[in-house]
Amino acid sequence: MIFTNLNKWILFSLGFIFLSSCNKFERQQEVINFLHKEANIDINTLDNFILFVLQDQICGACTNSVLNFIYSLEHKNSLVIVSDSNKELISQLIQELGEKNIFIDNENRIARYGLRYARDLIVIFNQGNLKYYSFMDESKFDEIRKNFYTLVTSTTNNI
Repeated sequence: MIFTNLNKWILFSLGFIFLSSCNKFERQQEVINFLHKEANIDINTLDNFILFVLQDQICGACTNSVLNFIYSLEHKNSLVIVSDSNKELISQLIQELGEKNIFIDNENRIARYGLRYARDLIVIFNQGNLKYYSFMDESKFDEIRKNFYTLVTSTTNNI
């Protein structure tokens, strides 16, 4: 009887630890290293910093919905990482967000830092601490927008 209860407790504890660890962004340090070494941005000095990592897309409609969503957000302290393979997209991003908010990954650096995913990514930091991350698709836009405006205030420092 004691052995059975002990096994249940151990399984419950392991399950709780596993579920808790699933919510952690496993590439946090790689993002910080990328920003520091490649983009020369020290997020420790910024009240709020928003990073968007746009992946090489196949679906034009999906890309357009993500871009429209990104354009609808505040971009005082933000950086959009995009590969150099889509010159039209780069031109549009520069026009909408300004050149200082765009990092053109012409050497496939995001892959070297383990940041190549199947979906676009948003990461929000405050003074170097991860506050929120999410993969972006239309089904998550409301949740992302809510978290974005909850976390990002108008008292941010400039890059």
